[in-house]
Amino acid sequence: MNFFFDDSGDFLLPKNAENKVSLWMGVAIPDTCSERIKKKYLAWEDSTKTRLKTAKIKGSILDSDSAL
Repeated sequence: MNFFFDDSGDFLLPKNAENKVSLWMGVAIPDTCSERIKKKYLAWEDSTKTRLKTAKIKGSILDSDSAL
């Protein structure tokens, strides 16, 4: 079993009455399907990087056309 975690936002306490959002996400992938998922992810990453012309994919630049 492989576990992957990612976070978004900053985790500092808000100043005054400012609202803030910080997220954590975890995904568990069984060993039995990790190679298949890795292959599909790498193909998606290559096609997305080519289409968006960026070295690192950021969620803020993805749109509905970025879905598999």
